[in-house]
Amino acid sequence: MKSPHILVIKHGAFGDLLQADGVMHDIRVYFDHARISLLTSPTYQSLMQRSPHIDFVLTDKRRPLWRVSDLWLLRNTLKEQDFDLVIDLQNSQRTRLYRKLLLPRLPWIQRAAKSAPVSGLQGQIELLQQAGIDSQYARQADLRWLTENMQPWLTERGIQSGFILLES
Repeated sequence: MKSPHILVIKHGAFGDLLQADGVMHDIRVYFDHARISLLTSPTYQSLMQRSPHIDFVLTDKRRPLWRVSDLWLLRNTLKEQDFDLVIDLQNSQRTRLYRKLLLPRLPWIQRAAKSAPVSGLQGQIELLQQAGIDSQYARQADLRWLTENMQPWLTERGIQSGFILLES
């Protein structure tokens, strides 16, 4: 029997993706043998490829919905992946449309509540709870996977400690 292939949708923004790290960790723990792909904005592809909770990253340029040819290309890309389940962390009108138009036959996990959550993270925790997924890591984002030891580079250049290096 093949392992399930799960699509997680979280377009961004940067802070929202980082905040969702614990939620994605919970998804990875619950679906420990699944292949998990993330659909996000192209800006975050290389960043999210480093995540230990994600196996593969797909991008969505989120072109205007009236550009049917772009929507059709995204549909074909998603259908080629042969997903078994979609987990919609974005919970937007766009992704609700994706559910109806792009992957209508797949089971989706979306937040069911009609009222807006207190925060985006709280909405994602509610989504996990509604799906029966334990949310033990949701409030504990562990972003160590984003860091690298730059000490050799700093030492080589004669730079003293006490700096933080950010690279884009």
